[in-house]
Amino acid sequence: TEYRIRRGSGGRGRARGGDGLVREIECLVDSNVSLLTERRAIAPWGLHGGSAGATGANFIVRAGRKSRLPGKTNLNLKAGERVRIETPGGGGCGRKYPARDSGNLARQPVRTIRRADARRRPTEPAHSR
Repeated sequence: TEYRIRRGSGGRGRARGGDGLVREIECLVDSNVSLLTERRAIAPWGLHGGSAGATGANFIVRAGRKSRLPGKTNLNLKAGERVRIETPGGGGCGRKYPARDSGNLARQPVRTIRRADARRRPTEPAHSR
């Protein structure tokens, strides 16, 4: 049996998507297993230029051989057989800029802050009438 974080499954971006999990469960007695999982064919999308996360996957491990399962299934397992579930990673958010170094400073985007209205307006106390 196994239970761990699925490193690298989160999408890239300014904010990385969260990594999924790996769960492998061994049946101790003959069992009926139902899986109702999502994001096995279409990856979780990224936002604002971030990349998609990794798709999930389901497997059955019989006699040391791993076979892929669909996202939604019902199957009978014998004692000693395992089901492996790899959950998808989350999509990343935002474009990730390359590392700045002296060789590529000229090619880096420049971030500027613009004011919608540059004039200064007098402020009034919140309770004035």
